[in-house]
Amino acid sequence: MAAQNLNLDRILKEKREILANPPTDFLLYTLEEDLFEWHFTLMGAPDSDFEGGLYHGRIVLPKNYPLSPPDIIFMTVANTDPAFRQIRSRHQDLSLHDQVPPGKLVTCVDRYSSPD
Repeated sequence: MAAQNLNLDRILKEKREILANPPTDFLLYTLEEDLFEWHFTLMGAPDSDFEGGLYHGRIVLPKNYPLSPPDIIFMTVANTDPAFRQIRSRHQDLSLHDQVPPGKLVTCVDRYSSPD
């Protein structure tokens, strides 16, 4: 029970940080009824196959967040890549974690809003 309270404290802290200093390149918000589910909307990265597109997705936090990374699920299906719909972040997958430190919601989404 104490561990879950620490997880909720961490999520609420991130929520306060996002509300105080919202990202400028995308929207990121939680569902009020479930703090372990967040939604985001971002523009496709410039100079990419996704440029000009508007993409909506969900971030599902595991119960032991931030020790385990979230699942990132794109609700908008990109026509260029069927594998685009769901990206399951894992610490051992260096292609997803080489530039993004685990445990920050903003950096998870920001990775997909920049062309690099």
